[in-house]
Amino acid sequence: MKKIIFVFIATTILTLTVKSQIHPSTVGLRTSVGNYGIGPELSYQYGLGDINRVEVGLGIGLDNNFDRFGITGAFHWAFDVESGFSWYGGPGIQGWLYSFNKGINTNAQFINNGSGIGAAVGAHIGVEYDFNKELDLPFSASLDSRPMFNFVDYYSGFEFALGLSIRYTF
Repeated sequence: MKKIIFVFIATTILTLTVKSQIHPSTVGLRTSVGNYGIGPELSYQYGLGDINRVEVGLGIGLDNNFDRFGITGAFHWAFDVESGFSWYGGPGIQGWLYSFNKGINTNAQFINNGSGIGAAVGAHIGVEYDFNKELDLPFSASLDSRPMFNFVDYYSGFEFALGLSIRYTF
């Protein structure tokens, strides 16, 4: 048991001391697919130090039964894996306006059209490659996931989306 605790503490200390290179700012496009639908998002990241940053995104999600327009915010801790390659994770929130073609209202009645507001809380985790470190190009690319628990008038529950991003770093 002592060995397991020692390995856990050593791994945690090593992980927290490995610093990633956070750019002061990045701006780009993220596209995602998942329970949120399919759609693009304008993304902006602002560095808060060596390993922290915030991300704000403004996007749409299109699906057969609903359309969303919303904003996403996340706080990231980023850590290097190898030169140029890193992983990140942190808490995230979302808020959106939506309209739907088919749904069930709070009285369990089928309705054809509607609209409303929604929100979600969860996480934002992913991996990214910084082309600036090895190729001297001011771009980064990332693959990420946003597992979220949403709160919507006619449906609340777990949702999941995968995203692919390309950003200009400055």
